[in-house]
Amino acid sequence: MFGNFELFFLMVAGLSVLSIGLLVYFIVHVTKHKKMDSTERAIWILAFVLGGAISYPIYWYMKIWKEEL
Repeated sequence: MFGNFELFFLMVAGLSVLSIGLLVYFIVHVTKHKKMDSTERAIWILAFVLGGAISYPIYWYMKIWKEEL
């Protein structure tokens, strides 16, 4: 029954580290973004904390990818 538990645990641990890393990256990017006012920064940080993986691609599309073009 617990034969693949180690593999499952390693996958969950890896995805947890990836999720925390993305959260830190996006929060640092929001705080260093000069074109945003403080209200928009607070909204994005709340979206990252509460929305998680759903808000990451939305922010990336709206603020990172669009500005590089």
